[in-house]
This record gives sequence, structure tokens and C-alpha cells, in this order.
Amino acid sequence: MSNLFNTITEYCEINRNEVFYSYMNYRLWNEETIKKWRLGFFPENYNELIKFCNNKSISNKDLEEQCIIKYNNSFFYNRVIFPVFDSKNDIISITGRVLNDNKPKYFNTVFDKGKNLYGINYAKESIRKNDLVYLFEGNADVITAHQYEIKNSVCFMGTAITIDQLILLSRYTKNIIIMLDKDEAGFKALKAFNKRMENYKNIIKEMNIKRVFLDKTKDTDEFLKLYGKNEFVSYIETFLKDKDKQYRLSSVA
Repeated sequence: MSNLFNTITEYCEINRNEVFYSYMNYRLWNEETIKKWRLGFFPENYNELIKFCNNKSISNKDLEEQCIIKYNNSFFYNRVIFPVFDSKNDIISITGRVLNDNKPKYFNTVFDKGKNLYGINYAKESIRKNDLVYLFEGNADVITAHQYEIKNSVCFMGTAITIDQLILLSRYTKNIIIMLDKDEAGFKALKAFNKRMENYKNIIKEMNIKRVFLDKTKDTDEFLKLYGKNEFVSYIETFLKDKDKQYRLSSVA
């Protein structure tokens, strides 16, 4: 399926338009970042995408099986496209983000989220070098962190962190800082994490896992744009020195 997703990504890159760049400007992502993460836009007239794929030996049935098109429609219509890479740098899925109030906000092709981490392809060498990884909630946090030269950053692409994701990270480091948004979703993610990890204490005890909530902003993306890299690192160091915060966050350590 890598060829299918790579082909779709290629066409969505070609299809970047004013709507796409308006969203990039809102995110303050520069051209280097756009190219690095291969961000694109799913076409309004997806019949052209179908022709593009057919010319590369990808059938309509292939597209239907991956829910790229369904019943002469598409869930990805007019969405910004984020390719999802595995640790080998192969595209294993695409995620589409809606730019209005339609639901769902994000839609992706089927893949095993629990065994993958967004950004691991670009982050793994930096994780090894720094012997530390930042684990965020969303892909926007990861992309912005990399643009701010915090390249040992990945995200878990869902509402819960899995043991498979921690095992994947353990190939590169035992030191994990989980950065959670201080909102309902962030607390839900922490609760789900604690519940799951109760069954894996033997594995967890081999890791140095810290959990950090941001007080100043809603997420890492916003924090970095307002305060920059140095303040981000300083905030984490200060937070982790507060033993009371660490105690209240979780009984799993």
C-alpha cells in the first residue's frame, strides 16, 4: 500500500492551493516544513486524482478499499493532507484535516495507530542523540516542534498511548517526556495511559517516563510560537522539579 499512499501524497502536493497556503500561514509553517512533511491538499475534483492514480496502476478498487473514494464520494474532499510515515520512512496512511466545522475533524485511512508514532521517521536519530523523546498528542505539535529544532519529537495520534508505542520508542531511548494538553482530552489521555500501563509495570519500570502539562497555552504548537524553544525547555525543567505536580499526575512511575 506504500505506493498507493505515496501516489496520493504526490498528487496532493501538486494540488496545493490558496486554501492550503492560508492554513499553512495560520500554522506559521514555512516552505521547508511543508516539503519535509509532504503536506498537501485533497482536490475538489477528485476525478483528476483517480486518473492520476490509474495512470500509476492504482485501480478504483484499491482506492475504495482504503476509503479514499466511496460511493462516488470522498471523505478527504477539501482537507489538508498529512502523510503518516513509519520508522522506515514509508507512507502507511494519510490523514485529512478539515478546515471548517465539519466532523470528523480528522479522518485517516485504516492503519494500526497503536503500533506507530507520527514523526518517528524524522525523530529517531535525534532521539538517539539526545537520549530523550517528547511524546505529544497531535501532529501539529510535532511539525511545529521540528520547525523549532526540537527534532526528538513524535506524537501518538489518538486518545491513548499504547505499550507497543513505548516499546517502539525504547529502541531509541528509555527517557520519555509525555506532553499533554491541559484540557479534557489531555486528562483523558493520561487516564487511559495509566489504566493501560497498570498491566505492564515490569516494562514501565525499565523506562524513565515523565508527564508534563502545559499551563500557559492549550498545546505545544501554541507554546513554541509564543515563547520559543528555550522557554519551552526551561518550562519542562521547572515543571519536573515540582514533586507535588509529579505526584498528582499519576501513581504509575
